[in-house]
Amino acid sequence: AVVRKLHELGIKPRKSKRGVWNTSTLSTLFRNQTYIGKAHWGVSYAVEPENPLKDVKYRKIKKTSRRINPEEKWATIKVERIIDASVGQRLRDNFALMGRNKKNEYLLAGKIWCTCGRRRTGEGPQHGKHLYYRCSDRVYSAPLARKCYEGGINARISDQAVWDRLNKIITTPELMIKEAKKWQLNYKTTQINKEAVDIESTKQEISKLKNRADKYTNAYSEEVITIQQLKNYLTPLQERISSLEKILERGYSQQKSKLEIVAPNDQEIKLLADKALEVWKNLSFTAKKDIIRQAVTRIVSTQTELQVHGFLNLGELYELFSLNNEDNTDKIKLNSHVKYFPKYRHSWLTECR
Repeated sequence: AVVRKLHELGIKPRKSKRGVWNTSTLSTLFRNQTYIGKAHWGVSYAVEPENPLKDVKYRKIKKTSRRINPEEKWATIKVERIIDASVGQRLRDNFALMGRNKKNEYLLAGKIWCTCGRRRTGEGPQHGKHLYYRCSDRVYSAPLARKCYEGGINARISDQAVWDRLNKIITTPELMIKEAKKWQLNYKTTQINKEAVDIESTKQEISKLKNRADKYTNAYSEEVITIQQLKNYLTPLQERISSLEKILERGYSQQKSKLEIVAPNDQEIKLLADKALEVWKNLSFTAKKDIIRQAVTRIVSTQTELQVHGFLNLGELYELFSLNNEDNTDKIKLNSHVKYFPKYRHSWLTECR
């Protein structure tokens, strides 16, 4: 209602490509106590990221993430008040009540997407009598007209279809054995190609540095540069060449070790299938949700088709089945994955435009 009213009044946010307010922006504004005359210093402090976006060894600024300090460590600064404190408190209380109103259980929640690139979210009209996964574009586009007109899909039918297919894969050892061997072969091929590219690029870099060193040597022989200048030029080059040659040696030694992966044998996979058959029918909704969360990465859906992407971590699944069966005496360790893909090739998640 607030977003719609602001749009009707023609009040646009300062930074927005759509020219429309987001509820998250309004929530941040209402929680900011600066508007009631209380600014704070030292609210957060910089830390190194636990999961950096880019895996690089050297970063100019290492502490790129932030953590919130305890409120007692904040320094309060009095500033000019814009709104009354009681009004600000009432706004914060109202937004606090607007939490997630989850009334129904959806097995594929957080994993199912629309073909337009938006997530599908659960919705239960008629007090939950009929449950659907609907594209969230209408929510994010509001109060503007929505761009996606893809219809909703029945949640109960979709949940059951994905669960039955996953059941067939896990309880069929022949299928898992076939896919495990295929994955192992693809993994080795990928690693060989990757290592070959890295080793080749290192060789090319060493060759360039040696050619540069030869040019400096030739320049000294023709008395273009002095002996001191030659040393100044060659010393960093020789150090760099020595460093790259060590990296090349490590690359050759690690190339074989990386190809040695721990894969489950046929007996272990059959044991997993037997364990799944024992506990599959008695799994709780929470246990089913855990299996879906581990096995499925995303589902791209239309009203006529579900395209499922994911992989099976056999070790984690076996532990989960053992815990649900309350029998951990014969637990084994399976450190491998069985990948499964949709029927069609061009089915990766589309980007939202």
